[in-house]
Amino acid sequence: MKNIYLLVLLLPLFSYGQQFKSSVSWLFHHSNDTKQLVDSCVYNENGMLIFRRDYNLFKENDYEDKRYTYNGAGKLVKSVSYDVAGQPWLTDSIGYDEQNRVIFEKAYRNNNGEVITDKEIRYGKNSVDIGKDIYVLRTYDTKGQLATEEMYKDTVLIEKTEYQDHGKKVTRGELIVQTSDEGEFTYKNGILISQIKGAEKVFFGVPVKREVTIFDENGLKKMVQYYQDGKYYQHLEYYYRR
Repeated sequence: MKNIYLLVLLLPLFSYGQQFKSSVSWLFHHSNDTKQLVDSCVYNENGMLIFRRDYNLFKENDYEDKRYTYNGAGKLVKSVSYDVAGQPWLTDSIGYDEQNRVIFEKAYRNNNGEVITDKEIRYGKNSVDIGKDIYVLRTYDTKGQLATEEMYKDTVLIEKTEYQDHGKKVTRGELIVQTSDEGEFTYKNGILISQIKGAEKVFFGVPVKREVTIFDENGLKKMVQYYQDGKYYQHLEYYYRR
């Protein structure tokens, strides 16, 4: 597993009203005083991410590019991933209805045409059909507000979401994710395994890992510090260009 969770770096790294042409992030290793380029991004005039290059932290001169296309409402409609030789290898297309709800998604491998995802989504008042064998049932409280969502595959319940006044509870098998004004807490078989409180994330494993995010005066992500069993061992730094 990589030392950092690259997925959390996606889309976009700034708040609305603060437009940037590009950004980069660097990972600094404290043990050997080295640094590695993690990613570089390019944004359009509306501040939307249109190009991203993720660098392989374990292999030199290796990276993956991804290009993003949006519709007039600013919704992502297509993304294409490219290998280091510049050849497309994965394409993902998304369609929306007039309410900007996703109604279909199709992802396939460019080299052999293998379909990874191919689903159509149909919305009803009390249900949502996702693909051929996945559907969601909804219930509402006396005020007409969404109370629960249950996701089934065939007839098997795979996820249940219970909406509360100040958060929600999501159950996925042996995992329970509880969000509230205090933060987000994940339990496995009743044992707390991770929590997010404000700018701090803690993963209660062996070893215990902690991430602390630092923002600048404009609310932009400036740095993420990583700790392992209380030892500060690496950090990410973010740089932006207008």
